[in-house]
Amino acid sequence: MKLVKIASHNNAAIALIRTGYVNEVYALCRMIDEACEDIHFVERPHGKDGKPSDDQVKFIIEFFQEEFSGKDLVQSQNPRDRVSRKRIRAANARVLADPVKPNPSREVEVIGALYGAFSGFVHGAYVHLMESFNGQFFHTRGMLGTPRIQECLANQVHHTYRSLQIVEGIGYRAYREDVVHRALDAGIALARQTKCVKAEAIDMMMERRALPLVKPT
Repeated sequence: MKLVKIASHNNAAIALIRTGYVNEVYALCRMIDEACEDIHFVERPHGKDGKPSDDQVKFIIEFFQEEFSGKDLVQSQNPRDRVSRKRIRAANARVLADPVKPNPSREVEVIGALYGAFSGFVHGAYVHLMESFNGQFFHTRGMLGTPRIQECLANQVHHTYRSLQIVEGIGYRAYREDVVHRALDAGIALARQTKCVKAEAIDMMMERRALPLVKPT
């Protein structure tokens, strides 16, 4: 379900870039990042003996929870017991940390900084709103013809690339070789065309593409 959300947001971002709505694209980027974090958080068990952690169980329960339990929208709104974004990031950092030089706290700081930067476009922070001001007026009908479009395109490339990595990871977990290969093919083509990652990363993707996906018996 989160992959559906990511795919829709990326398609919406493309449509918005074509019409010049840069700030709205960045708001979608924040939503893409959050969905990617959520998938990382639940794609493998974090508890003991290969079992989900308490936070993972809480996350899944809250995900499926109905917002309202009756006809009265005020009285029947259900309280939500969410896992904090900070705890999700900390758990992801421990799992995804570099095995050679693990530094989970640094990973959390970097992710948090990026999340905060894009959050300003969601909440309408002053410094983010001022990015639509050209010195004479505010752009409220898109920013076509401004340098912001190329900046936005360059950023969206990286979000699309990361989205494809998420798809690849879910393909492995679901033992869907076709999904893994399609994600890798798209990621390799995107990386070659845009140079969004180093050549070593492309070589690693090609190596993964050559390996068969074996489902355990």
